[in-house]
Amino acid sequence: ANLTSRSSTPVISYTTTVANPEPLRLASDDTFNGKQWTPSTGPLSRRQKVQDGLPGAPGLNSSVSRRDSETRIAVGQLGETYLPLPYPTTRVEITGRWLWEKSSLNVVGDGQKITGATYTAFHQTLSPTPEQLRAAPAAPDEIREKYLALPTGLSPEIGRLAAQVAPDGTAYDKALALQGYLRGSGRFTYSEKAPSDGDDSGQDAILAFLTVRRGYCVHFASTMAVMARTLGIPSRVGVGF
Repeated sequence: ANLTSRSSTPVISYTTTVANPEPLRLASDDTFNGKQWTPSTGPLSRRQKVQDGLPGAPGLNSSVSRRDSETRIAVGQLGETYLPLPYPTTRVEITGRWLWEKSSLNVVGDGQKITGATYTAFHQTLSPTPEQLRAAPAAPDEIREKYLALPTGLSPEIGRLAAQVAPDGTAYDKALALQGYLRGSGRFTYSEKAPSDGDDSGQDAILAFLTVRRGYCVHFASTMAVMARTLGIPSRVGVGF
């Protein structure tokens, strides 16, 4: 419904010090049950206020080049629970109690409404090199277990295709191969028409998307993440703007 809406009412306005800004993230969905992706819920203490700062992004090496950046955001009519933020954000100036979740760094309001919120996010713009990404160590066991989990009964066709597309190399090389297959090869077409009548991020939608090679953002993202997990690459789906 959001894709086909013809309303011209702004949902978010922002200004930023970043020349080519990345998308604003609402949440990371890390749990896949075969029908949809959802964010897992971890410890959420009322002491984890974004005004006091967020912890560093998991897995971020101190040698990666980064630049401190600032983005001021104004939210219009948006029916969401999560706060749209650049990733990774280090601190947020905002009124009210907004809390960060430990494992995902998703930010939710403690009785706060997102509609009409104005705030400033202090964040990092990262510039890892291909060599750094290629040499990155394996994720900790806890993260691997969570971000590699796949439902029983997953169609073996998805894994077989992933192995064909990305048979060799490091996790980074395989991820690049999957990305090139889905986004850079001209094989797939972006379309607001769903490839199936089922759930738009579930197994049926993925299989239909791989067959008709047409779909919109969630089909590309869900397919990439599931194919990556079949190859042993910890993956999750970013949701946002």
